[in-house]
Amino acid sequence: MSLPSELRSKAFLTGKITGAESVSMPHEDMTRLELRIRRAVLRRLLRGQPVDLDSLSTSTRLSPEEVAPVLSKLSDLGALHAMDGVIIAAYPLSAVPTRHRIRRDGTIIYANCALDALAVPFMVEEIVSIESDCTHCGQATTVEMSGDRILAAHPRSLVVFHVARDSCEAGPAVLTRCPHINFFCGTDHAGRWLAENPGRSGDVLALPQAVAQACERFASTISLVRGEEGQR
Repeated sequence: MSLPSELRSKAFLTGKITGAESVSMPHEDMTRLELRIRRAVLRRLLRGQPVDLDSLSTSTRLSPEEVAPVLSKLSDLGALHAMDGVIIAAYPLSAVPTRHRIRRDGTIIYANCALDALAVPFMVEEIVSIESDCTHCGQATTVEMSGDRILAAHPRSLVVFHVARDSCEAGPAVLTRCPHINFFCGTDHAGRWLAENPGRSGDVLALPQAVAQACERFASTISLVRGEEGQR
């Protein structure tokens, strides 16, 4: 099913979902070179390719000496997270295995959290399958999507818990918030998990609502990856 127009509107999202700040940096805050290298990182991760300095140098036709300081700046901006010079995440994608696996075009790639995973289908042309598990009971969960269309979900009652920023520790989102933004079999299991974790607050989102949130949150990133008109 395609998303209803009301789920796409920012007013609806702002009114219904709290704590929904974006880690998808506005492009006006980035230089052409920063956008060029960020796009290369994201496209390589989408193909399941390494994002080390030499690989990015080859992709961008820039020297490692030119790429390295830009990666550091992108990390400072919050567009990606690196440790000891190694890229760990470039939102919404993860450079290391996580519980949120995405199968596309015969390749398995990874997202940082459930919401991030739901942004990936907007970035590619083909049907993708998102595989994860219920954080409460461990049951396997799957979502099959094509662009903004949800083709199938198992279980059909699937929901996403979106943790509030103020109930998490300070620090990079990939380390502090993403571990708590997950799929659940349904509202009952999400409620049980919340009862067992009283320190966490947030919103339980129906799947179409979570997809709309992902699209809104990563709109500029989706356009950047797809190379759509208007991108610098």
